[in-house]
Amino acid sequence: MPPIDVVFDEDEVFQPDIVFIKSENQDIIHKTAIHGIPDLIIGIVSPASTYYDTVEKKEIYRKYGVKECWLIFPDERVIGILTLESDEYLEFCKSKKEGLVKSKIVEGLEINSQDVFD
Repeated sequence: MPPIDVVFDEDEVFQPDIVFIKSENQDIIHKTAIHGIPDLIIGIVSPASTYYDTVEKKEIYRKYGVKECWLIFPDERVIGILTLESDEYLEFCKSKKEGLVKSKIVEGLEINSQDVFD
């Protein structure tokens, strides 16, 4: 149940809004925290923490190898999906106000942004 800590190492501990861990990686889930790298992290970006969420945390997720990072901007009604390619995040897909976004790593995960914002 959220919130739950995601422990990358003793100095890098976060509580993402949503995490997804593939079944073959379930051994990183412990009773009090996730100790390891989730396959997918979703962050809801607030105006007060935009830089921290979109630059600093994203860089840490990249450094540790989180394969997919979703950034949701409620005020702008934007969902951006970044996937890790050759040690860099590249934009996989994006919706602005309306449209579908989908995961590259979670087969069948597709969301209509109107369902998120309306």
